[in-house]
Amino acid sequence: MSPPTGYLLKKKALSNTLLTNIQSVRSLSEKYSFNLPRMISDFFKNSILTTFSLMLISWFLIFKPKKLYGWFVPIFPLVLIGALFVRQRVVERVYIPLIVCFLLVFIFYARSFYEKRSLFDKRKVFLSIQIMGILGGAVWINKLGQELYWFPYIQSSIVSEYQNLVQRNSDKLIIFGGYGTLVSSQPTLSTFKLRSNQLVTNTTTLGNWQTFSPHYYQQMKRYGVEEPENLLSSAINNQNILFFWSTSSGNMDSVKKIMKEHYQKDVYFEEVESVTSDMSVYRLKLGTGG
Repeated sequence: MSPPTGYLLKKKALSNTLLTNIQSVRSLSEKYSFNLPRMISDFFKNSILTTFSLMLISWFLIFKPKKLYGWFVPIFPLVLIGALFVRQRVVERVYIPLIVCFLLVFIFYARSFYEKRSLFDKRKVFLSIQIMGILGGAVWINKLGQELYWFPYIQSSIVSEYQNLVQRNSDKLIIFGGYGTLVSSQPTLSTFKLRSNQLVTNTTTLGNWQTFSPHYYQQMKRYGVEEPENLLSSAINNQNILFFWSTSSGNMDSVKKIMKEHYQKDVYFEEVESVTSDMSVYRLKLGTGG
């Protein structure tokens, strides 16, 4: 019995053939970057790569290679990371394991390749340098701008709109139609320094893994929800509860049907604000909306 056509189409779509075809139509500039100033700038905007570079520099200030090839050992990971920049594939799942593997091998064979510089043989000098390094590192970390991230962060204009909406209505509970949209509304936590109001607490969905947990009840109490076990009924004519849904998702029709069939109530959604062409903020009202 031959496999169904749908199975074959899915297998073809998920195979390397599709990726190869996509790559074949991309221009050279889309696949590779040779803009050295930009690569250097992007390198030092990445806190992990900057920290790695400072570690290597500090090592060579304190230790010296026993042989000439000792100078070239740290070049290999930097060359590989540079190749990632050229290929425009600087992703954490590649360069972080690369750095970790290098550091493990580097530390294990350090005694064979390096020796302490004569200046640092004196204990007082070595301890003084360590203290200065710790203090300097603390000052550097404290002065890091909030625009620096542990991981590259790309924010689209739509995500910015979602986040602005949540921040503008921080005193209200916002119910999202889907978990993906809720996640998009959260500020990134990959900043080197935690920002003020970075942890969002005023968002939820009509059902998720936290529903009816202690955190859920605390959240409902914070926003004056009278019946936490029945969030929909509590949301009717409640100025503290907003719904952020797509106009074409069908969620509003589902809520109207539930309220009519199970609670014998006619409800409608009153638009409060249009955020994007397909996403709006609503309040749940009692009545027909006529």
